[in-house]
Amino acid sequence: MTEEHVIVCPCCQARISASYVVDVLPDEVIASESARRMARRQKPHPGPGRPQGTRCPGCGDKMKKGAMEEHRTVCVAKRLRSLCVRRVKIRVSPSDPSPDPYFAIEDAGEKNFRLREISNYQYVDIGICAVADIDEQKQEKDVRIRVLGRLNWLAREGRWQFAASKIGRPRAG
Repeated sequence: MTEEHVIVCPCCQARISASYVVDVLPDEVIASESARRMARRQKPHPGPGRPQGTRCPGCGDKMKKGAMEEHRTVCVAKRLRSLCVRRVKIRVSPSDPSPDPYFAIEDAGEKNFRLREISNYQYVDIGICAVADIDEQKQEKDVRIRVLGRLNWLAREGRWQFAASKIGRPRAG
C-alpha cells in the first residue's frame, strides 16, 4: 500500500494531496523545476571552448591549476633570465605607443624583472606574476611579452610605469 503525500497550504492551512498538485500544475512548471534541481546536483566542469588546464607562459606546458601555481613563477623567471643572456629585443603589450618600442631585459629575479628601453635607457620593473605570455617568433628577431596590466609612458616625469591590472591576475606561488 502506497502512502499519499499531503501538502499543507501555508496561507489557508488546506490539506492537498501531492498527486493532485502534480496533475494541476502545467508541464512547463514541472519541467523547469526538475531541470533546476538536476542542475544543482551536477558537478561544475569546464564547458565547451574552455580549456581543462592552462599553459605556462615560460615553457608552454599545459597543466592543472594546482601544479601551475608551484611551477609558474620559477619557470617564467628562468625563461626571462635566458632572454636576458641572449640580449634579444623585447616588445611589451599592452603599452602606450612609442617611436621605439623595444626593451631589453636588464635583470630577472625571483619576483620581479627589470626592463630597459633601448633608445633612452629608461628602466621599469614588472612583477613576474604579471607575465601572461611570452611569444618568441622565429622569423623576427624580437620577443613579445604580454602582461596583465599596461606599460604607460609618463610624459611629465619622462619615464615608463607599469600599472598592473586587478582582474585575471594569477596568484604568486
